[in-house]
Amino acid sequence: MLAWFDAAALLLADSDRWREMGAGFRGEHAKLDLHDLWIGLASLAGVIGFFYLLARLVAKQDKRRIYNSPAALFRALCTAHELKRPDRKLLKQIARGYGFEPPARVFVEPRCFEAANLPASLKNQAAAIANLRVRLFGEKTAPAEPDLRQTVDFYAAVQADHQ
Repeated sequence: MLAWFDAAALLLADSDRWREMGAGFRGEHAKLDLHDLWIGLASLAGVIGFFYLLARLVAKQDKRRIYNSPAALFRALCTAHELKRPDRKLLKQIARGYGFEPPARVFVEPRCFEAANLPASLKNQAAAIANLRVRLFGEKTAPAEPDLRQTVDFYAAVQADHQ
């Protein structure tokens, strides 16, 4: 402890050195040169530009991160389809009834809106679910199941054309 105190006392005792440090701010050196002002402004602009770019980068990453959230994706899809709170609640019930994880999967599964496929807990809301299907998919009935043989024949024909 004594060594630290001695070093501090020696630094403070050499007051000439401290006076010389401030000499550049007195007398003729105290004038503000236009060149110095431009350097200061350019440095300030560089720092501001750096933080602006950093903020943009972080904001861009945050937007990506939002859609990695199943809840945020569901909300965004509901907003895009202009669904009100009761419709959102019904969609969540449908997702829960089918065990969809994430719940946004209901937006790509039109067959889960068919009255014949509804879970027992949702049968009493079949009319509301049918209306919701029309709003989301624009069709009253599900498209017919494609015949698997036709699909296989189609892909075989496409591959034969490309060879």
